[in-house]
Amino acid sequence: MVPFSPPKQTAGQPGGSLLLDQILILLGNTFRSLAASVTNSNLVPVTFNTAAFPDGQRVFHGLGQVPSTFEAVNMQAPGGIVSESSAVNPNRDKYLVLQCTTDIACAIRFV
Repeated sequence: MVPFSPPKQTAGQPGGSLLLDQILILLGNTFRSLAASVTNSNLVPVTFNTAAFPDGQRVFHGLGQVPSTFEAVNMQAPGGIVSESSAVNPNRDKYLVLQCTTDIACAIRFV
């Protein structure tokens, strides 16, 4: 991973401004966020069973907050689409209710 550290403040220097400083800070935050997402190795193994759980399965993510997103990785069969169920979930900070179009074993990466 290539670290991104913004330069010293440019305001008051030739060609610098407060706007440029804010843009550089936002760019740095974006790159750090992307790096955290890409290097996240917190994988939760899940086996989807559409007959037993037609409305979706609870998958505990362990983040302590509502995940920004999730992705299914290491699928054992192609063609499965994992999505969040429309079932009511008052505890999204603890688990998500996920469903899959087919019975499949995979790992879910939460971010």
